Amino acid sequence: MNSLGLPLEEYLVNPHDHRIRNYEDKLKRTEDGDLSLTAKDGVKAWMLDPRDPVTKPVQEVAKRCHQALGCRHYSLFDFRIDPQGQPWFLEAGLYCSFSPKSVIASMAKASGISVNELLMIAIDETLINKAACRE
Repeated sequence: MNSLGLPLEEYLVNPHDHRIRNYEDKLKRTEDGDLSLTAKDGVKAWMLDPRDPVTKPVQEVAKRCHQALGCRHYSLFDFRIDPQGQPWFLEAGLYCSFSPKSVIASMAKASGISVNELLMIAIDETLINKAACRE
């Protein structure tokens, strides 16, 4: 299995008065009543520069979580980073909608991988693993 750590998506929190993201930080209703992703507005969330010092430790812990949970083709983990740069595991999202605005698709896009290519990577890995199991 090839391991690919995608760019990290960082979310705006304020340690003094807004320590936890809530519903309004993720979704809002448009004027016509549809749901809109507020987390994708560039103000409440953004892709972290891959050279940021927190990237490597987060990706290392994410890989260990991926392996410990027996994940296969993709996984998504939320971490809280303490003031010393230590990542703390919050939750695992072991699904992907492959919607262009989903978190994994957004992270892939930031590294130059399209949604279609991302889906094909998962399909190819599945077929390779299935063939190996038959041998």
